[in-house]
Amino acid sequence: MIRLKRLYAHDFKQLKEIEIHFPQAGRILVQGKNEAGKSTLFEAVFFALFAQALNTESGAKNLDDLIGYDKEKARVELDLQVRDRVFKITRTLARSKTNKWELEIIRPDGSVEEVRGNKAVNDRLVAELGFDAEALLNTCFVEQKKLEKLEGMSKAKREESLSKILNLERLLELEDKLKLRVEDERLVNRLRHRVELARAQAELPGVRDELSRAEGQLRLLELRANLDTAIQELTAADSLETAFARLESQRSSLQVQVARVVALERARQMLDTTLVRYDTLAQDREQIAALSRDRDEIQRAVREQMPALETRQRDIRRLGVQAARLTRVESVRGVVLGDLQRAQNNKQELDGQLERGSALNETIANHETRLAALDAMIHAYDTGETLGDWATAVTENLPTDDDSAALSTGRVQRDALYTRQRQYIIYLGGIVLAIALVSALVLPALVLNTGNLVIGVVVALVLAVLATLGIILLGGRVLKLNRESSRLTQELGKLEGEMNVKRSLGALTQTRIDSAVEKLKMLDAPVPVSVAAAQSRRIEIASLLENKTRPELVSERDETREKLNYARAQRDEVVKRIRDLSPAQDGPNIPLLERKLSRADQILNTWRPRLARRAAQYDLPPETEALRDAYRNIQGELKVWQQCVGQAEKISGDTARIQQRISKTRAEMQEQYTQVAALLDGGAPAWSPDLDRAALLGVQALLVASFVESGGEQVRQQMTQVEKELGALEREQSIRAKNARAAINNALAIERELGIENGLPAQPSLDELKTLAARFTEDNSQERPALQARVRRLNQRVGELRGLEERFARELGLVGETVDPELAQSELETAERDQGTRKYGAEIVARARRRIVHKVLPATMEYMRRILPQLTRDRYHDAELDPESYKIRVWDERAGQSGAWKEKNIFSGGTKDQFSLALRLAFALATLPQERGTSPGFIFLDEPLGSFDDERANALLYLLTEGEIGLAFDQILLISHIPVQENKFTHRIRLENGRLASETR
Repeated sequence: MIRLKRLYAHDFKQLKEIEIHFPQAGRILVQGKNEAGKSTLFEAVFFALFAQALNTESGAKNLDDLIGYDKEKARVELDLQVRDRVFKITRTLARSKTNKWELEIIRPDGSVEEVRGNKAVNDRLVAELGFDAEALLNTCFVEQKKLEKLEGMSKAKREESLSKILNLERLLELEDKLKLRVEDERLVNRLRHRVELARAQAELPGVRDELSRAEGQLRLLELRANLDTAIQELTAADSLETAFARLESQRSSLQVQVARVVALERARQMLDTTLVRYDTLAQDREQIAALSRDRDEIQRAVREQMPALETRQRDIRRLGVQAARLTRVESVRGVVLGDLQRAQNNKQELDGQLERGSALNETIANHETRLAALDAMIHAYDTGETLGDWATAVTENLPTDDDSAALSTGRVQRDALYTRQRQYIIYLGGIVLAIALVSALVLPALVLNTGNLVIGVVVALVLAVLATLGIILLGGRVLKLNRESSRLTQELGKLEGEMNVKRSLGALTQTRIDSAVEKLKMLDAPVPVSVAAAQSRRIEIASLLENKTRPELVSERDETREKLNYARAQRDEVVKRIRDLSPAQDGPNIPLLERKLSRADQILNTWRPRLARRAAQYDLPPETEALRDAYRNIQGELKVWQQCVGQAEKISGDTARIQQRISKTRAEMQEQYTQVAALLDGGAPAWSPDLDRAALLGVQALLVASFVESGGEQVRQQMTQVEKELGALEREQSIRAKNARAAINNALAIERELGIENGLPAQPSLDELKTLAARFTEDNSQERPALQARVRRLNQRVGELRGLEERFARELGLVGETVDPELAQSELETAERDQGTRKYGAEIVARARRRIVHKVLPATMEYMRRILPQLTRDRYHDAELDPESYKIRVWDERAGQSGAWKEKNIFSGGTKDQFSLALRLAFALATLPQERGTSPGFIFLDEPLGSFDDERANALLYLLTEGEIGLAFDQILLISHIPVQENKFTHRIRLENGRLASETR
């Protein structure tokens, strides 16, 4: 039996400091207001047992959340009686630091066993208690907000929890040990792949040999096919030469006629353009006359209308200015009246602002004092941190090596290579220049003196060969030097990089020292004489920081500065408001405002009649808006007339551009007409500006007659047809030559591949091709399609086997090794037998465990039938559970004529809670048999009375103190914030603000 003896909690969530000694047996009532720490008592017990945060609605997400607000540490101590031993558990939490778990086991003889280390303490407690955190929550902790937890669990989760509660871990471990895992499946798959690898390795050599023989036969067939193709293409190409010569002769005779026809066609187009321009000139002349008339009309209208409009505009503008001034005077008069009314109200507001400003000055002084203190602490913290950086950098300062000599030697060698490379490039340029001079000067002279072109060609070829050899030799040397210089450059770059790294590592430490010294100077702190002095100074500084980190100091400083700025902003607003209100305190302000009002009335009475008389002269009201509208209307009319002036200027510019265009068009017409007349050999009249349209049409008729006489479109069509036929012959000849060359190249490649002797030369003749084709006629003994299909099939099989071999060898790590097929098959069969045996054993163990777990359901229902009448005051007596989902159905005698089974969900909220509570308590009784000796002898009930009426609340209290639950558990703790019958409890605890307010025994 496990009993609670003592609980101590310090700064654990809401519990500030509390120590409770539990009785060996008793009924304990825990009371207090909301957030007094009642529910946190069980959270402290749960955390002490399992070092976990309790996952409730108010629970923590991580262990740091278990520490009280604004606290750095929390401590929980729990003493447990486990049969004849006492377990003392101590757990200390430190925010953002390492936590500390401790366990002491006191035996009956007084000896003490100490367990230290977080993992060691957790493992030992779970092993000794015989249950884990989830099992405890499902049995010994009943939370009113989670009464339906047992019903909401999945079947697998519930069976797993029952296995732990009933100490079935051995069966679980055996089941887990026998259960097949992913690794076992991977092992069998690996062995299967090993068998497939062995089979592929055994089959692959034979398939490759067969493929090689089939490919050889196919290549012989391809050789003969290429020879036949080359013979056919060369024969067809020779037959095209005669047709090609005939078409060349016909094209030469047609070229002269086509040139004459094209020139006449171009001349006719030019004359058509000239006629169009002739018509355009007539239109331009008419347009110039029309533009001149429009310009004169606009200029006359502007001279007559604009001066009168400008005079009227000036007068109305002056009237508008006077009306605006009178409007402003009226506005000022209204403001003065408002100021007189507000003068007395401002005095009372000013007194209140002066009082508020005095209070704000006092608040600002307090914030400034605290801010100065925080700045001093942050400065001290930065000084200590900089001293630490200085000490670390001084300790790590190391010397560096220098490879400058090797670097200088490498650079000299690289420069020498670059010099030789430039020399060879100069030699190449000299060779090219010499050949150019010989080709331009010597060869023409040699050909002219000898009169023999062949000698010149031979000499040119010899020079070209010699130049090519020289360029190849010098180019090879240049490339070699380039490779050497590139390699040397890479080595120099690597050496320079290594030197830079060494220098950087050496300079980095010094930079860190200099940076620390500079920072100390900026902080007005002396540089320490030694590392020990720096560490001593850091210890002195740490004692001044109120045990706070820099982020905390900065946070507090920012918060204080924000408060200070807010107070200053409020004071500025107060000062501004006081300044705004202060003129209202001046006594003479009111008489001054009265004088302003009188002056405004005088101005209005004098000038309003005058303005009305002058505005009537223009039939306008003496209103500012009306005068402004009239001014804008006149201004719009003036803009229209100004646009007319601009339009007249634009017309003048358009007239000048049209005249320039006429001159340019006449020059172009003269040039085109001269070109056309030259083609008619004097048949056209000479050019004259007065040449009329009829003369141009006569020249056009002469051009048409000459075009027809020269052959016209018929000649061009004949030329197009000849060009098309020549192009077709050239393309056919090129294609056949290319096909023949490709077939010959393929044949030569096949000869080299097959090692055929006495084959084709590099440039074979037609007869040589026919002779070789006759040699291979007898090799065409097999059908080509069948042979090709066989090669494809063998290639596919080789690819499949090679892919299997590569994939499985890489997967199994057997690249380059040969696997024995019989041995691999034997290993696979052995592994499959072993896994089959384990699978059968795991199924037997799982069935045995499930049979034990399933026995809990009848016991749970028996206890529930005994608890339900007590809890519901004999209203309900019988219930049943769904074995899969644990859903509750209750027998309701009032349903129908003789009663019926009803689902829990149809009842009221309080009644549903009573059914769920009955199930939770029955489950705890069924799963914690006391004869096991290690089951908990305590149970916590957190606020179970929230939805109970007085009658059923008393029934639950009876069940807990004197009924079935009271007899089953030695220690029963009821947490409640509502009044209950305290006399039913042997012990009463009251909590206030996280502390023990009272304890009654």
